[in-house]
Amino acid sequence: MKSHYEITVTGKGDFPLDMLRYSQCCPVNVEDVSSMERPRVGASNDEELDYLKVPRTVRVNLHDNYSVAANCVTRFASFGWNGRITKEDGVDVDVC
Repeated sequence: MKSHYEITVTGKGDFPLDMLRYSQCCPVNVEDVSSMERPRVGASNDEELDYLKVPRTVRVNLHDNYSVAANCVTRFASFGWNGRITKEDGVDVDVC
């Protein structure tokens, strides 16, 4: 049976966008989309350095079973983005 999971990932630099397609997940809201984006062309050096060095948090939704959600967290980690499952069907869960 498929459930709804919210996965919170934290990392810096380029967000692994292909993970969204591969894992069939999507950002939770527009703020999460914003956190995935690179600084705009012509951004200041400070903005570019923040993008590369300051960790950002992104939440994504996934509809599948728990083992798929746990594997998704592992795949994000392979790209340098640490993750945890934060909600299952709207209820907070322990980190996996």
